[in-house]
Amino acid sequence: GSLEEIGRLQYYISLLGRVRLGAEHPDYRTLVSLATQVLVGHILLSWEIVSGMSLAALADRKSTAEELKVFATKICHTYVSAHAVKDVSGQPDSEIQDRVLQNIILLNRDLLIFYKLDLAISLGDFGHVEIFLGTLTMMFAGAGCKNYTTELLHFIQNFFEQNKIWTSNFVNVVWDNVLINISGCDGHTVGVDKNCEQNINFQKVICISSVRQLITTLLFHTELVHSHFTSNLNDISQ
Repeated sequence: GSLEEIGRLQYYISLLGRVRLGAEHPDYRTLVSLATQVLVGHILLSWEIVSGMSLAALADRKSTAEELKVFATKICHTYVSAHAVKDVSGQPDSEIQDRVLQNIILLNRDLLIFYKLDLAISLGDFGHVEIFLGTLTMMFAGAGCKNYTTELLHFIQNFFEQNKIWTSNFVNVVWDNVLINISGCDGHTVGVDKNCEQNINFQKVICISSVRQLITTLLFHTELVHSHFTSNLNDISQ
């Protein structure tokens, strides 16, 4: 999107002063923070619009679970779902009735997928992540991300197809290790690739230490061999 189109992600990047997110390689955690901030802001505003009262008044009202469910369902159908996009877009051949609202609905839908995916990963719920694999593949394909699309298609085909290259034992290994929680604390699970990035310095230290130990061992054995060979030569010469 562009800065002029209200409701697009680029508009909020400029509005909130997150200018670095507009670069080619934005920081992931900053992007997650922005996405969460925009999504929560949109949803809270939707609660006020649907209920017809402020959040404080809604909290004081002490609505029942059924009343809150009605509000939540209306928010989903009006400001999040695919049906909401069709309702605000009008007829296929006519001009869009409300471009800003359509942008907000599309952004809500995409950010909610991103939010639920990030939440499922942090909770270590790969079953929930599995549900989003097809959707993510289509999103990457639509955005022109050929590498991500190819990798996800390869992963899905080998993970779920019966006639696949991966064996069932290898699939089980992937299933058990694709999400890792090295801290043991709830909500701190990360993907295996991110775990490698976070522990790269630690891994370098281990690698360097192992290499040094290997070199020391080799030098020690080389010195032993040299001493033994020299001793044999001296015995022969005598």
